[in-house]
Amino acid sequence: MTTSNAPCPADFFGVQPENFATCFAYWTAKHYWPETLWAGNTVAGSFQKGSERPVYMYMTRDQFQQRFNAFYPKGLWPHQISTVGGGVIPKTKYFLDLIPVDVTSSPVPLLFTCIWKPVNGPAESEVLSVSDFTSKNQVMADGGYVLHDLCAYSEDLSGAGIRLAATWTKRPHGAFTQFVNMNHDQAKAKFNELVPKGYQITRFCGYEADDRFYYAAIYEQLAGEWYHFFDMSAAQFQAKYNELAPRQLPLRHVCHYGDLYSAVWGHIV
Repeated sequence: MTTSNAPCPADFFGVQPENFATCFAYWTAKHYWPETLWAGNTVAGSFQKGSERPVYMYMTRDQFQQRFNAFYPKGLWPHQISTVGGGVIPKTKYFLDLIPVDVTSSPVPLLFTCIWKPVNGPAESEVLSVSDFTSKNQVMADGGYVLHDLCAYSEDLSGAGIRLAATWTKRPHGAFTQFVNMNHDQAKAKFNELVPKGYQITRFCGYEADDRFYYAAIYEQLAGEWYHFFDMSAAQFQAKYNELAPRQLPLRHVCHYGDLYSAVWGHIV
């Protein structure tokens, strides 16, 4: 959805952080709220028709934990978590107002962006190592939970500190599976293997470790028209947006890593 006087399209990318508040105010006044959101040096995401929900960007770990603790008793759980950090964010007043460190002399700390939404039923959310996540995910699956959100990140860009921020919800669902630490070829191979079996990607993101990109993804058996593209430049993202927008396919998930984008479009039936 777009309107002639909108400060940004409902599906957007490349928005400067200092301009995002204007976009947010415009769309939420029309009862469109972020469904997916990634915030770094620029902001990308999608406003879609829905209920009011808390959205916080560029949180330190402690700020994220404080807000998690505040929202948990209200039945609000992370709908989508994204991270940025380990590099120098350009010195602008906007960022210096938000980040309590001198970003001109040291890498920025790990920062979290999160959309919270109410969940009808039980849910759990944790940040885990890869090995702990594997065990926890099996326990949750055995208990009837589905993996709803998965954000993989490296705490120091060395690859030694990969962490997975995961949210599980208990709801009716089809078969699902997930993968982390995939290289480019492995990510393509899983797509080619699972899509013919009726799986769709619900989460997909790249993250940097050992000076290369790795990928994490959630696949679930769902019905409906959908598309996924990754390792897109900004120009390629724009071209895909222009191609799919006339079909009125909403942006379901977006992730920006390095100078590249991953995006999932489509309707879930």
